[in-house]
Amino acid sequence: MLRRYTERTITDLAALQDELNGIAARGYAVDNGEFNDQHRSVAVPIRDGTGAVIAALSCGGHEDWVAPRSMEQMRGEMIVLAHELSRQLGLSEE
Repeated sequence: MLRRYTERTITDLAALQDELNGIAARGYAVDNGEFNDQHRSVAVPIRDGTGAVIAALSCGGHEDWVAPRSMEQMRGEMIVLAHELSRQLGLSEE
């Protein structure tokens, strides 16, 4: 069992693996208070020319100023930026 930080923390290894598989399939991760009840964030990978993840972009903040609508907008803009950075690092645009 993994350590619980909030009621939303994933503490089961199988559930964590499912979440990681979902993140890989979606291409981004969302934190909806899993570590801190009042923090929300989005993270997207940056890949090198081989497709390996070498970095990530993350943006977030207190739930009072990161509304669900702004999270969706942030996610979209961050995905575009991460794709552009990855392209500049040699990732092909297949």
